[in-house]
Amino acid sequence: MKKILIFSCLIFTFFSCEDLTELNVDPKNPLVVESGPLFANSIVELFDLMASTNVNDNNFRLWSQYWAQTTYSDESNYELNERNVSGRTWDKLYATVVKDLRDAKKFVATTTDEDVPPAEKATQTAMADILEIFTYHILVDIFGDIPYTDAIGNDITPIYDNDEDIYNTLITKLDVAINNLTGTSTWDAYDLIYGGNVDSWKKLANSL
Repeated sequence: MKKILIFSCLIFTFFSCEDLTELNVDPKNPLVVESGPLFANSIVELFDLMASTNVNDNNFRLWSQYWAQTTYSDESNYELNERNVSGRTWDKLYATVVKDLRDAKKFVATTTDEDVPPAEKATQTAMADILEIFTYHILVDIFGDIPYTDAIGNDITPIYDNDEDIYNTLITKLDVAINNLTGTSTWDAYDLIYGGNVDSWKKLANSL
């Protein structure tokens, strides 16, 4: 019995000294996400919401009478409370799209110049800025006054900025973004809109 206990202790000691830290890492839920996937996800989430045909997410076509319902016509009559369309839109655009774009820009800012040249970093940041501006443009169009200055921060009661002031700020930021679209982009595979074509992003920014 004594020999068995000693052998068991030796086995426990051997395996307890082994480095098993990788078992605590979930490969499907990374702790750090690079800028490219964040940028791509923001595009998917934004376009999925705007193109959605789900009455729980997007009723714009019904409200503008591009579409009409033959049955269950509550959605066409501006039914917002039961389905919480406004809340879903608000959460999706702020908590997913804007948040991912902000995180993508932070990641770009911390990337060394050796890994990504400064002009390329400026272009990537400008692309993210343009998509963020477009998202805020949608939010202001829908809701009017919204959190902008204090948005995506630690303050759970951010101030609501005046919608006209936000529009003016967005126009100024667009001018800056257009001027920064001077280099190439390594986001080609993650740019699900233009495939990294900088000239197309300039056209989008000017259109906005």
